[in-house]
Amino acid sequence: MNFAWFSALSRGATVVLTSAALGALMWSCGGSGSGYCDDTGCYSCDGYGCSMVSPPPATPVRDGGGPVSETGSPAKDTGALACSKPSDCGIGKTCNEEQCVACGSGSAGACPCTTDGECAAGQECYAKACVTCGGTGGPCPCAKSSDCSNGDACIAGSCEPGTSICMFSNQCASGDVCDDGQCLGTCSSSAPVVACPTGSTCTKGACVPSPSTACKSSTDCNAADPYCVGGTCTSACTTDSQCSTGDYCDQGACVIDTRPQPNCADDSECLSTEQCVGGYCRYTCTTSNECALHDARIAYCSGGICVSESEATPQCTTQTDCPSGQDCISNQCQ
Repeated sequence: MNFAWFSALSRGATVVLTSAALGALMWSCGGSGSGYCDDTGCYSCDGYGCSMVSPPPATPVRDGGGPVSETGSPAKDTGALACSKPSDCGIGKTCNEEQCVACGSGSAGACPCTTDGECAAGQECYAKACVTCGGTGGPCPCAKSSDCSNGDACIAGSCEPGTSICMFSNQCASGDVCDDGQCLGTCSSSAPVVACPTGSTCTKGACVPSPSTACKSSTDCNAADPYCVGGTCTSACTTDSQCSTGDYCDQGACVIDTRPQPNCADDSECLSTEQCVGGYCRYTCTTSNECALHDARIAYCSGGICVSESEATPQCTTQTDCPSGQDCISNQCQ
């Protein structure tokens, strides 16, 4: 078996047939005729016998490798797994033009999904598509907390850990309120008017951040601001110092800092009549009368510490506690 390979030019592209390809090559000439190639050459056969003929046209390949079609356009990769639907392909791949390809490559979009298990590591299933998020890939998008993993909650369209979420206004900086898990400044649209800073809108008495660059996912953003967080394209980061004043680095993306503001790490940072509870100095108590003497705003003794009425009997602690269309602001549905 020592059939020499041959080459020919077809439509300006180099064409190559190997002995393996020729040995397997057979064709029909119509009627009872047929043809074949083996290691001695190519033959056309009929009812009277076979005679040697020129080889049939070969599959053209570009000089740089890779097949081309008869029109000179790229042909399908015959080594790729054929498919008819995305589920025919493995995790991280989708079905594009009847071939399994990596999601996001060429004209292929994001991998379709119905559960996180159908997505690659570092991705989650959101709006029926696998999106890269979390870690340093920007916060994962969400419509409800059940869209999030690892116990995170959905806050302003992003999955956030518990340490980034407030439940009560006393966890926020002085004068701010806890609005659906975010510590926000207060405002008023009536006299006397208290305006919100640029980039936020006065909504129900709180300065709610307003999207500056509309986006639905990070694919809508550019290289300068690659992550879509809460409807805004934002820049990437690894430390808080890389973000603008008033922002912080949240899972690799610079976002407005609406986190709670703890004021102690242990009891030594509090008054002798206080304890550091959950990062906050709190008066200890045995009765509500003791609390009222300290401060009428925290006149309730609950769990051995003085709390406000909204903490003692909250109507809500998250937006999910409120009817549709209402927000949880200072533990009241509004």
